[in-house]
Amino acid sequence: MKQWLGKADEAVNYWKKCLELDPAYSFAYQQIGMVAAGRGEQAQALEMYRRALELDPAASEARSGLANTLIDLGKLDEAIEIPKRHVVAEQGRYAGYVCLL
Repeated sequence: MKQWLGKADEAVNYWKKCLELDPAYSFAYQQIGMVAAGRGEQAQALEMYRRALELDPAASEARSGLANTLIDLGKLDEAIEIPKRHVVAEQGRYAGYVCLL
């Protein structure tokens, strides 16, 4: 993807165009969050990851990104709640358990 090829601005513009066409496209919010996190723009990253999860509660990469950003901000108590909620929501699936290790 463009953000990994040194073209983060171009990638963000692409994802924003996607959101103009479909404001409920959670993957676009997740991708903008990833770019923001990579740039150290934690506030925007949190906003984008949370929006992605509002639209798609099963978006595991957005959930991981949110938890990692909270950890980066030193909000460990809040971060640990993210995978705990995932374990409850995805009963029996291992991904949430792995996050808790």
